[in-house]
Amino acid sequence: MTIALSANTPRISYTVSQGVTRTDPYPIPFVFFTASTDIKVFVDGTARTYDASTANTTQFTVTGGNGSTGAVTTSVTGASGGSTVVITRSIPIERSTDFPSSGAFEVAKLNTELDTLITMVADSDDENSRAVRLLDNDESATLTLPLKADRAGKILGFNSSSGNAEAVNHITTAAVTTSTVGVGGDATASVSASGNTITFALGIPTGAT
Repeated sequence: MTIALSANTPRISYTVSQGVTRTDPYPIPFVFFTASTDIKVFVDGTARTYDASTANTTQFTVTGGNGSTGAVTTSVTGASGGSTVVITRSIPIERSTDFPSSGAFEVAKLNTELDTLITMVADSDDENSRAVRLLDNDESATLTLPLKADRAGKILGFNSSSGNAEAVNHITTAAVTTSTVGVGGDATASVSASGNTITFALGIPTGAT
């Protein structure tokens, strides 16, 4: 069989309104093969565990697959503001069929193997599209993260000239220092950053004016 693009986007989400309990199946519009390994379900960001046949509301069951679409069944009660159910496909990267070097072989197995490879590529494309990346019309830049020792305790930033990814300090502490300026002098102010601390220095004129 061929896999239509509409049946090969390996991600879909559903909304459950606040206070509403949904137990009817959530359709899976993309093809998959093995329910226990290919399908992942998240409710409000928390993963649920697969079970072939259970009524446990914290788990889910799957129908369909074997190269076709299907459905997920799990019980969800909408939290405050509503809940989101996300269903994704993540097919293990493996080759399960080996063909003989000569003689006849089963065309059906070949088609299944090719379908599986295409879905693996689609899964990877879905993951890559959600990663930090450059636009096609952007200039080249390095988005590789700095080493652990260089990024620990810092935040991700981008160099002001090259646009490369870099680890920068994030402000966790603020301090203020004051000093006096002579009578009639102008008030002064400056700011400096050292590590995770930013310091404001204020010069305050003395006297009545």
